[in-house]
Amino acid sequence: MADRTIKKGDFIKLNFTGYLKESGEVFDTTYEQKAKEAGLYEQGKKYKPLIVVAGKGQVIKGLDHFLIGKPLGEYHVEVKPEDAFGKRNAKLIKLMSKSVFTKHNINPFPGLRVEMDNVLATIVSVSGSRVLVDFNHPLAGKTLIYDLKVEGFIDDKKEQVKLLASSLFGKEPKVEEKDGKYEISWKDLDENSKRMLRIIDKELKKEIKDKAGVEVEIKI
Repeated sequence: MADRTIKKGDFIKLNFTGYLKESGEVFDTTYEQKAKEAGLYEQGKKYKPLIVVAGKGQVIKGLDHFLIGKPLGEYHVEVKPEDAFGKRNAKLIKLMSKSVFTKHNINPFPGLRVEMDNVLATIVSVSGSRVLVDFNHPLAGKTLIYDLKVEGFIDDKKEQVKLLASSLFGKEPKVEEKDGKYEISWKDLDENSKRMLRIIDKELKKEIKDKAGVEVEIKI
């Protein structure tokens, strides 16, 4: 439908390249060639359109709001820090003892990205036994520019369920539908995968219900 516009809850295919406004540096892209040109290429990563459920917080706030009401096409969008990764917060820059890192066999140096209490942080500087650590998002305080291309809609419920289950569990499932009910299953799962699936069972069902609007059963 040529005049169809994006509504909250629509599944869309989205290609994009994100730049820092200040420097023009590319920080993320769905295009393989652009990733190579920017020095961001990751071996084994699949470069393809991002599947986004519009208006559900799967992309930064500025893009989520921008996409609603738009038809398929290409767009150039500027996003301010407060609608992207937030403003920089001085309270999130902390001075810590170097021993916090060395006891975990980490040799801190400026620019090193570390995970602490499930939060990614960046080492700012190391001075003697003290380490200055920045818990702000690396893009906090930055105005971002996005070149977007909305490629199409995904309306098939089985495909929506498959995409959501894949993104949350990391493995593509088999999806069967009968009389409006959906069953998800995976082939050849090892015991660790089965254990993880049992842990996230409720979360996965809730995610699919919220975004695709259907109930699912998970077969392990």
